[in-house]
Amino acid sequence: MKQDDFVLKQIDLLGKITGKIISDLLNIKNNSEIFDVYQFVSENLKKELNLELDVLLDLNENELIALLTIENHFDTNNIEKIAELFYLLGKSTSKLKADLCLQKSLVLLNYVDSRTNTYSLERLHKISRIENLIK
Repeated sequence: MKQDDFVLKQIDLLGKITGKIISDLLNIKNNSEIFDVYQFVSENLKKELNLELDVLLDLNENELIALLTIENHFDTNNIEKIAELFYLLGKSTSKLKADLCLQKSLVLLNYVDSRTNTYSLERLHKISRIENLIK
């Protein structure tokens, strides 16, 4: 009996994995999940950092960096974390928002790379991945 339960669980897991692979190959995402992730990040940015995600996405490069560095006094470590947030959003939101998020992530990572004395191979690889995703 336990063996039957184990086999059924494995078959169910295999079905879920197959569904995930097919949806990834066809670039299908559940729109409600996409909206939930975007909404969650937007609400928490506003609550915790008093930053509005839609406003950040609408800013040009110079305005974005000025907002983060001059107005909010973020250092390069904080800016890199926000770049990571944009990167993750770019991978989990709709195509239109994904491109904007990836572009903002690239801008911030390039800014951090030009301002910091610490060499980061991981940062350079991420910049390269984002450039390839945007193309």
